[in-house]
Amino acid sequence: MNHDERMEIIEAFLKKECFPTLRSKGSSYARKSNDVNANFKRAAKNLDLNKYQVWAVYYQKQYDALLSFIEGGEESEPIYKRILDLVNYPLILLTMLVEDGIVIAARTGEGQFITKFFRNENTPLSDRVKVVCGEEGNKTTKTG
Repeated sequence: MNHDERMEIIEAFLKKECFPTLRSKGSSYARKSNDVNANFKRAAKNLDLNKYQVWAVYYQKQYDALLSFIEGGEESEPIYKRILDLVNYPLILLTMLVEDGIVIAARTGEGQFITKFFRNENTPLSDRVKVVCGEEGNKTTKTG
């Protein structure tokens, strides 16, 4: 496979599979709110975790299923769906980091986004955020 062929597959997968799934599942998980990340916050509140820990559990589930497939294990759903989720979960994590001000996203004049990590990029996330329980569930706020 050459570079152009690979990029064609990746671009088609992102546009035709990943992005529509992000839109539909995000709306579904938001329930009656406009918050597409609400399911992470609800689970965090219910399990006494922060939303990043919940994200890690959801991501790990997909990763474990991929490893099982590679090792020849049973598939409970098609492997491309697992790959789709493994692509989308880091994008969801990015939106959570932007939401909390840990990553700054800004629209450029060309319609593209630029991102910049909150200062002290080398400090572990757990040291840069403080979990505060509020009416909306676990909220994560930057500490420094």
